[in-house]
Amino acid sequence: MTKGTEIFLAILLVPWQLVWRGWVLVRLWHWFVVPQFGLHELRIPFALGICGIVSFLVPIFNDKKEKWWEGFARSTALSGVTLLLGWIFQLFI
Repeated sequence: MTKGTEIFLAILLVPWQLVWRGWVLVRLWHWFVVPQFGLHELRIPFALGICGIVSFLVPIFNDKKEKWWEGFARSTALSGVTLLLGWIFQLFI
């Protein structure tokens, strides 16, 4: 993959991943925080802000020499697995 292609894909995929992670947080918030604590529903802009704060406070150290798109795929898959597990858990509430 050429450097120009990598940059182009990053420009397209990074915003998508941010929205995906924000949406996952909104769903988990709706399933677990709202019923338990009676807080307001979370909207995507606020979820993106919370994701940004958490990623700022919790640094990610990667010992492996992976390409950026491998990290992107891993992070996206992890968000999907978290969403799936959250959906399963909320069925038992």
